[in-house]
Amino acid sequence: MPLTSSKTSVDPNIEETIDIEKFVQDINITDFVKTIKDKYTSFWKHQIENSSKLSFYSTFKKDCNLEEYLNNIKDPNQRRMFSKFSVNNHKLEIEFGRYKNVPREERFCKYCDKRTVEDEFHFAFECNKY
Repeated sequence: MPLTSSKTSVDPNIEETIDIEKFVQDINITDFVKTIKDKYTSFWKHQIENSSKLSFYSTFKKDCNLEEYLNNIKDPNQRRMFSKFSVNNHKLEIEFGRYKNVPREERFCKYCDKRTVEDEFHFAFECNKY
């Protein structure tokens, strides 16, 4: 089906004719893709910088790209586990306590007696029970 001109209503009082063939020819796809990527990257950085939920994530994630280690992990279950852990989709108290309205500073580890907030750092480096 050939592309033809079509009318679109932007506003009920204004009609605009768009020549679809010319529109598609005038678009520089490379520039368009770059603009979309730049806008998303800017949005992504803003979200990370302004979210208390992403504080752990922001300590190691500096660029908006696929992490190379995910390509190296061949087991899909392990890759999924690492991905969930990095974006706070886990059952540690730092995240789980959020849904129970527990203040952040009181989301203690239930497995050790250090009375420390059970966050990703505690899980990976401090808790002797994990």
